[in-house]
Amino acid sequence: MSVKSYRSREFIVSEIEAHQQWLAGAAGAHPADLGGVNLFGMDLAGLKLAGCNLTGAGLQGVNLRHADLSGADLTGADMTAAILESATFKKAKLADSKIAGADFSGSDLRGADFSRARCGADMPGARFEGARLQSANLSNADLTGARLGRADLTGARLVGTLLRGADLSAATLRNADLTDSNLSGANLTGTILNAANLTNIRLDGATLTGARLVGVTLSDGALDNVDSSAALFAFPLSAFDLEIRRMLFDHDRWVTSGGARGARAELDGVSLVDADLRGFNLSGAVMRAAILRGALLNGALLVLADLSGADLSEASLAKANLSGARLQGASLVNADLTGALLGAAPILSPEGRPTGRVQRTVLDGSDLTDALLPEDSPADASAARPPLT
Repeated sequence: MSVKSYRSREFIVSEIEAHQQWLAGAAGAHPADLGGVNLFGMDLAGLKLAGCNLTGAGLQGVNLRHADLSGADLTGADMTAAILESATFKKAKLADSKIAGADFSGSDLRGADFSRARCGADMPGARFEGARLQSANLSNADLTGARLGRADLTGARLVGTLLRGADLSAATLRNADLTDSNLSGANLTGTILNAANLTNIRLDGATLTGARLVGVTLSDGALDNVDSSAALFAFPLSAFDLEIRRMLFDHDRWVTSGGARGARAELDGVSLVDADLRGFNLSGAVMRAAILRGALLNGALLVLADLSGADLSEASLAKANLSGARLQGASLVNADLTGALLGAAPILSPEGRPTGRVQRTVLDGSDLTDALLPEDSPADASAARPPLT
């Protein structure tokens, strides 16, 4: 046990007060150093503790409801039965922490590091209902019996994670990496797993009723002991109208040939719900008011595409090229735009010559509520050949 474990209450209060001054930019102030300190049962609700040091701290039963711990270091902290509802832990370090019975319901945990966090044998699982865990790292964590209903784990890393008996009902795990994870007996009712990596996953006895597994990576035999009859699987375009498929392939020919072959896709109002369009070349396509809810567009080329008024809610656009695309009035609620390009695209003449003009991505009036956005939007992103105009 750390020699700092039993610091006085006065010391703790003074450190917290100094931290508030540091956050306010006061000269000579310092961030709180509460590493190894026992804060058992304290009421710290609503406090601003962003960037503080709580490594190895005793946080059993502490009340941090609505507190801000963005970027804080809680490595190895004991958070058993802590009350953490609606707190903010963006990019916080929680590796090797003890989280049995901790309540993270509704918390913002985007980009947080929970690697090797554990609940412990015969201990109650942690609660993450409705939590935001996009891009979080939960690799090698023991989340046995955890409650993750309605949690958003888009793009999260769960490599080697134990999720035996966990409740993941209605959770979102688009683009998540669950390689070597154990979900035996887990509840995946209504879970969105589109484009997730499920290599070597264990699903024995799991419930998959209403789960969406479009475009997932699965090892042979992964579903042998699972009733997946009520789950949604779809292969690339196999469930869609033959005419739509023809138009998409003709469009690819039109772009790659510089307009010499094929034809521009005119897909206004088309329904492509949950379509697997990863890597498709849709540059210059006209898809006004198209319904692309839940579609997989990872790595797709959408340079100068017209998606005005389109429904892209819950769609995956990770690493897609949207340079110069028109998205005004589009719904991008809960969409994943991680690594997407949203810059300018050069406009070419019908002969394929540069015109000197560019068009930037247009997002006027679009709904980006809860969307996962790229950290940087380059000013110019023209990796793909733009369509002719």
